Amino acid sequence: FGGPVLLFPEGYCSNNTQVLQFRKAIFEDGIKIYPIAIKQDSRFGDAFWYENTFNWYLFRVMCSWATPVDVTYLPPMTRLPRETNVQFAARAQAAISEVVGVRAGAFGGLMWY
Repeated sequence: FGGPVLLFPEGYCSNNTQVLQFRKAIFEDGIKIYPIAIKQDSRFGDAFWYENTFNWYLFRVMCSWATPVDVTYLPPMTRLPRETNVQFAARAQAAISEVVGVRAGAFGGLMWY
């Protein structure tokens, strides 16, 4: 049907300390991607959930005045000749990590947490 699809290539939530490794499967079809960098501004609280119980997390988020995020649209990217899907994923990850000012992680979410 050809419509746009929004995918999160990390496949996991992170805590703004790094951009987790991108999953290679979504970079296989050779289509043009439009990277979008999203970074939470935690001045009013952190929306990241890991340590607390879900009820405490939900209470904290619902009582927060706001959850501001910075959204940056990067230029479209396509896979280069002879570039593997793993290399393409790493290149997109590096571009996003540079924009948000954190390092590109070498592991996915399950390895990190």
